[in-house]
Amino acid sequence: MPTIAFVLWLTLLGRSTGHTILHVELVVDRGTVSRRMIDTAVAEAAVIRAPYGVDVCPAGSCMPSSGLTSRLYVAVGGHRRPDTNEGSIGAIAFASDTPRPYVSLFAGDIHELVEDAVGAKIGAGVC
Repeated sequence: MPTIAFVLWLTLLGRSTGHTILHVELVVDRGTVSRRMIDTAVAEAAVIRAPYGVDVCPAGSCMPSSGLTSRLYVAVGGHRRPDTNEGSIGAIAFASDTPRPYVSLFAGDIHELVEDAVGAKIGAGVC
């Protein structure tokens, strides 16, 4: 938990000062998901986190002028693993109480969630 509290504190500090204080480089193993979808998701994450002082960018493209840089590895797979909770669209591993920098996203489950929310089938070309 100390790591989460520290990142939260840094995020709040960035929001109050208006400065980027955390750079998150995303290394994405996109599996069968299109590059366009990944690029769109990374861009959306960057817009959402920017007001909080967090700069999200693809690995190798962050231009940190100051602050902490962290690398997050994201693997995009089909469906949730049997060892994850029903309804999960992603998972992160922990070592003791500390989150590891590895995230799994379940694209098939995300796709189904969006279809359920929209109430219609989404074309296969979306993912």
